[in-house]
Amino acid sequence: MLQTLIEWDKALLLAINGFNSPFFDEVMFCISDRLVWIPLYLSMIYVLIRTYRFNALYALLAVGLTVLLADQFASGFCKPFFERLRPTHDPTMQPFVHLVHGHTSSMYGFCSSHASNTCGIAMLTALLFRNKAYSWVIGSWAALNCYSRMYMGVHYPGDILCGALAGLFIGYLCYRLYLWCVTKELKMPDSSSVCINSIDKQSVIVILSVYLLTFAAIIGYTCYCLSK
Repeated sequence: MLQTLIEWDKALLLAINGFNSPFFDEVMFCISDRLVWIPLYLSMIYVLIRTYRFNALYALLAVGLTVLLADQFASGFCKPFFERLRPTHDPTMQPFVHLVHGHTSSMYGFCSSHASNTCGIAMLTALLFRNKAYSWVIGSWAALNCYSRMYMGVHYPGDILCGALAGLFIGYLCYRLYLWCVTKELKMPDSSSVCINSIDKQSVIVILSVYLLTFAAIIGYTCYCLSK
């Protein structure tokens, strides 16, 4: 059964990685770059401080802890423990994997730190902001990052799935820790509590605008590179 799942994992990776083009190579390479999303991170921090004010420090610490735990769980524990070769380093897969700009990443890929980090941030901030529109925006951002790693051939879908589940769980735990720091109670407070805030429409527009502008910049940069 395990071998069958592994074969399915490889087949799905090749299907995703095989659906490539010069245009999407550039787009996915940019999406996969964490530095590209700095404006989005800053907009989220701005909205978080604007919304939570006196509790913002606890919320920011929860975000930092989520990233730290998600990254260390994936890269610090899982990758050296399981030692599953990335498709770009697996001799049985290398001949069939399409590389983007020759990028192969490190030796081991289980589980994906990109997936754990992005899904952890998405889960935590969705719980903090409590806005459906924002949840869709940040969910699409996490999904795009996850897909880009498979498109580039550096992670199997199984790596992504396990990393995403770990990130979601860690994000939820850090949210509960935030609640405990603010209320000193383990139970979930009701919606009227001072530590439960919802962001307003203006805040959603700020984050969505930064998200779309970043994506537009990626498309513009891609078109520029291909036209040279």
